[in-house]
Amino acid sequence: MEKYKGEIFQLYIVQKKTLKDVITSLKRDHNINPSPQVLKTKIRKWGFQKNVLRSDVRTILSLLSHDEATDRDMSFSLRDRPVDLKRIENHRKREGMAKAPGKARIDKVLNRGNQAAGANQPFQAPVVVLTLQHYRAPEKLLWEVDVLIKGSFERGCWSFNGNDSIISSTAGQEVEVSHLHTFLSHLNVGSTAAISEDYELAGESWRKAFLTLETVVQGQYHDIIPNLLQKINDLAREGHGKLAEFLKQQIFHCSKILQGPNTSTSAIYQALGDLDMTHMPDIETRVMSNYHKLFEQYLGSSCYNSFVMMMNAARRRLLHDIWATFDECLPKLHYLDALYGPLDRRSLDVMCLRVETLNQRGLCIQAEAEALAFIRRAEMILEDKWIRFYNLTRGWFHLGSAQYFLGNPTSAIQSLFCALRSEAELCKLGDFNIFQGERVIIKDYLKRLGASNQAEDSLSI
Repeated sequence: MEKYKGEIFQLYIVQKKTLKDVITSLKRDHNINPSPQVLKTKIRKWGFQKNVLRSDVRTILSLLSHDEATDRDMSFSLRDRPVDLKRIENHRKREGMAKAPGKARIDKVLNRGNQAAGANQPFQAPVVVLTLQHYRAPEKLLWEVDVLIKGSFERGCWSFNGNDSIISSTAGQEVEVSHLHTFLSHLNVGSTAAISEDYELAGESWRKAFLTLETVVQGQYHDIIPNLLQKINDLAREGHGKLAEFLKQQIFHCSKILQGPNTSTSAIYQALGDLDMTHMPDIETRVMSNYHKLFEQYLGSSCYNSFVMMMNAARRRLLHDIWATFDECLPKLHYLDALYGPLDRRSLDVMCLRVETLNQRGLCIQAEAEALAFIRRAEMILEDKWIRFYNLTRGWFHLGSAQYFLGNPTSAIQSLFCALRSEAELCKLGDFNIFQGERVIIKDYLKRLGASNQAEDSLSI
């Protein structure tokens, strides 16, 4: 049943289907027929109950009374899921429970929510039991991220899209992903150019990134916030501390000017603006961990998007902690092969991250061997051209990089050209900016190897 956790949550909680309807859907779509008791037990184990217990209502009413007495803003969670105060009030009325002193507080919260809905503002997420104004900036940001993820899943703003797909998190997802990739590519090109001491290209690329930032910050795509936190830390690690601080503040100012006060991410960006740079590495680690934990909570461990969140956290740790090992950060490849097949994206993602990490740590002989194995798998993908050329581009790039540092110029040139050809084929399938930073690195390698003119002529770099 774990395999269908995300779908069951979507049907039972978000779409408010009955147990009978959920069982019918599972039988129709997956040819499984769990008994109502088995499904009910699983739902209880996962904390997906619909009904609110009388004891829970009494507890929350008591806390609301205390909230009003101390004039503090509070919100609530039960079994690690946010509580809808409107349901609490409806339950109180239905059961004829006495009005608690905190009744005025409930009305105030509900009226505020109704006003936001009437103004057609983006979703305002429910929250957990904490008193915000007494918390330091790092805890406030983590609290707001928790609010965003839980509230987005509970309201159906982030919806399960199948175990082999990324979730749907915004109506304009394809456009927002493109803007995010463009922003990240410009930052990567700028950093690569700065390392090569091409400061004119670096400045131009960073300027383009900051212009794109205005559009990125307005988006609601679920992966925007983790990527923004990562890029702030990347710039700081690369020695561009002032630029990292400027990026952090620019995110806050763009949100303040371009977003409404009740949008789902505005509070996160405000907390980010108040955050000191010394907290950023720890904040990134904890945010990535929270994304992974909550995606598994709502989607299950079998969903590819849960796997992606786990891999994002693993990649950051492997690349920035030289003592981190593959065994403690990554799932076993043979386990993934047996469960999903050798050509599944999960296995390919693990293999590619291993090669990237080996190159980054200077273990280029092992990286070359594993990159060749990765390329062989990618070449076997025939049905999905996007997945094929995306992975071939990654594989040839990492192979060429390993061969370049091993002092094997002939093989390196050949592999880097293969990376460019694969990336060109990928671009024919759509306007993708995923590998713009890698193209700059390849151009630099080929220039050092005396093959840049040939690359310019054949591929128009």
